[in-house]
Amino acid sequence: MVKNSKAGFTLIEVVLAIAILAIALVPIFGYMINSQSVITHADRREKALILAQQNMETIKNMDYSNIDNTIPIDIDNTDPDLDKYPDYSGELTVNPYVNSGGEDIKMKILIIEISWGDADENSISLKTRVAEK
Repeated sequence: MVKNSKAGFTLIEVVLAIAILAIALVPIFGYMINSQSVITHADRREKALILAQQNMETIKNMDYSNIDNTIPIDIDNTDPDLDKYPDYSGELTVNPYVNSGGEDIKMKILIIEISWGDADENSISLKTRVAEK
């Protein structure tokens, strides 16, 4: 038996190993890039939801007679976490509550919609009812 004193890998073995590694890693990198965009969208959505909740609580604590469609939605873009994302905008809609039972209930339906970036695709809305105290 003859022993080969030159231990090592041939060029073909190295090229095959690199090709197999590349075939395995390309889908993994694709998933990582996709997951980053999903995380970014979820983060923006969460910040919009927080803005909507903050505004909803402020409006719910107002006097019932002062709640109308003229209330501005406060979007504070001085927060450093918000500045790294597209501008948020908000809109409040106040509708009277219509009772199907015929009872006279003084109640309003509040809908806050916060949007960012492309408003057709990126928006959340929060809805609640407020009764006269």
